[in-house]
Amino acid sequence: MFETFFNVTENDDLDKQCQNLTRSDINEIRNFCKAKKVRKNSAQSDLKRYVYPSKILNEKSNPTGWICAQTRPAQGLYKVAQYYRTTNAPLPDYLFIVDDDTYINFDIFRQYILSNRERYLTANPSAIAGCLIRISSRVFIPYGGYGLFLNKGTLTKLFLDTIHQYEPCVNCNSIRNSRDTIGEINVYQKGMTLVDLIYAYATKQPFSDYRNWNHGFCAHSDWIWGYFIDYYKLSSPLDNPNITRQPGLIEPYQNSMLHNKKSTGTCQFSYENCNPDSPVCHYVIPHQMKTLYLLSKSISSNDTTPTVET
Repeated sequence: MFETFFNVTENDDLDKQCQNLTRSDINEIRNFCKAKKVRKNSAQSDLKRYVYPSKILNEKSNPTGWICAQTRPAQGLYKVAQYYRTTNAPLPDYLFIVDDDTYINFDIFRQYILSNRERYLTANPSAIAGCLIRISSRVFIPYGGYGLFLNKGTLTKLFLDTIHQYEPCVNCNSIRNSRDTIGEINVYQKGMTLVDLIYAYATKQPFSDYRNWNHGFCAHSDWIWGYFIDYYKLSSPLDNPNITRQPGLIEPYQNSMLHNKKSTGTCQFSYENCNPDSPVCHYVIPHQMKTLYLLSKSISSNDTTPTVET
């Protein structure tokens, strides 16, 4: 079922000095991001309200590690792209981007994908979030711990299609008008693909060099996916009667959404209530992950779903 597995850790971080930042440095980074001038009533202004919240930073036992990890998914996607571009291996039908505490029942997702081959197993781009967060009416982002699933059409646009510098551009990637971007125009170079642009945006101005920032990386890792998928059309509008509402272009798996602390669908599954038949769960600890997997393989149609020790 799987062709290739990629893992991304702190050993892959380009910014090797990031882990040496102090809490004082982290506060300075937050202050920089909060002070940035952005266009009113834009994606930037909506996201700025939530950038590196002091409450979350204060709760973290290792805020430095958390900050340094924000660019890691973008670096990981670039690592995947380089593998396919340098080996000329065919792109997979789907790429699953998950955290190390994400449980996925792949059998369930496989059936979900196969149920609509015309949308998911096609050259048309498609992105599914295991849980989709509504930030505002303009911004929807995938909750990373619940997984993000990109089909071959999306991967082609990300990894292989060259960005065109000027709009309008028919049926191709294009750099958006700089009035309403998150600052990616600052690192754009002619000939880039979108994954190159995302990688440059995440690494060009490292956290360890924040004193010399002019735009910096003022984002949570998940924001990158939400922004680029919606604003660079990396997924297709949804035509599915089972989904009552599609915000943006990322499909929320079976209407699974989080807004104003209210969650629906798979957004409700974490380690406390995850079971083998859950499509996806977040915050699953290692021994529980193994138990869930073994139980998912042993359950028959006549079995009662067992509880999982937490």
